[in-house]
Amino acid sequence: AGTWTCLQENFAEALVIKANGSVVSTGVEDGEYWENVKGNIAINEGKISMTFEDGDNFEGHFDFIPGLAFSVCSDKGERYLYNYCKEDLSDEIVGMWVCNDATNGTTTQMAINTYTKDGTCIFTGIVPNTDSHMVNVSTNYKVIGDIMFTQRADNQLVAGDVKFVASRLMYTPDATLLGDIISRKQ
Repeated sequence: AGTWTCLQENFAEALVIKANGSVVSTGVEDGEYWENVKGNIAINEGKISMTFEDGDNFEGHFDFIPGLAFSVCSDKGERYLYNYCKEDLSDEIVGMWVCNDATNGTTTQMAINTYTKDGTCIFTGIVPNTDSHMVNVSTNYKVIGDIMFTQRADNQLVAGDVKFVASRLMYTPDATLLGDIISRKQ
């Protein structure tokens, strides 16, 4: 039971699992986003079966490290590692965050993100890996456990970008004299 998150190349998922085997999944795969998909998990003799109401089901081998992580691997070689989330960071992210080391590839710039309780993010600053800046661009976000799902604004996208991305949040309270630090691995 608890919140378990997976962040891998082109795939991220947050599973909220209850003791009765029910599960709610939110995630993004290859830029396609889903939210609050209900299902069930059954584990028997090292095998796991996950069935979801949207029909995106999974069966495979199951390994578990209590209170730390579990991994699943299908017969096709698909492997996913889920970390246990001791904390839900959805309240910690609310507020204004200043990034002093955003880069456009050649110089360091600044960016400001303001996250509201209603799931809106207001962005001002340099768009990473570009030469363009934006002022007060509104997007949506959702945090489950330590994973943040973000919808990019259409004018933030460059060729080849996907509309939805996921990041693992690392939160350090009172890290500096100026306050807390949140790092994002995307």
